[in-house]
Amino acid sequence: MIDEKPIGEPIKSPLFVYDGECRFCLRCVERLKLATGVAVEYVAFQDRSKRPSDVADEDYERAVHLFLPGKGSPFKGAEAVYRALTIGSTPTVWPLLLYERKPL
Repeated sequence: MIDEKPIGEPIKSPLFVYDGECRFCLRCVERLKLATGVAVEYVAFQDRSKRPSDVADEDYERAVHLFLPGKGSPFKGAEAVYRALTIGSTPTVWPLLLYERKPL
């Protein structure tokens, strides 16, 4: 049996879960790390001990996930990336605003 984070274990800091075998994902994560610094923890979904187990492997395979403290369900896909950009010492908000179609 593989040790996983228990279902519903509270997230203490922003957690970005991605496919560690996808070259595109790896490149995106490297760029995100430059923008967010240490404010976001990055974990490959293949590392079951460091990611929440209440999301199915199939969902992790389909899209990246951003878990935020106090938020019940994760953000997925492009929204997860754009929300991650708003976290850190130099937050970038405009991509999320464009994604949500809010006027600047």
